[in-house]
Amino acid sequence: MRFLCFFFFFFFFFFFFFFWKTYLIIINYLICISLYSQLQYEELFFSTTIEKC
Repeated sequence: MRFLCFFFFFFFFFFFFFFWKTYLIIINYLICISLYSQLQYEELFFSTTIEKC
């Protein structure tokens, strides 16, 4: 049981260390996409409000 726990911990640590950069890149990409879409949405919203005025 202790060996299994140790193996699981080691595997988790290796997985975390190996995929940390990939996760950072993916998270950064998602944040950029969400910010870009939000900016586009705000721009569209402001342009429509200006046209309405």
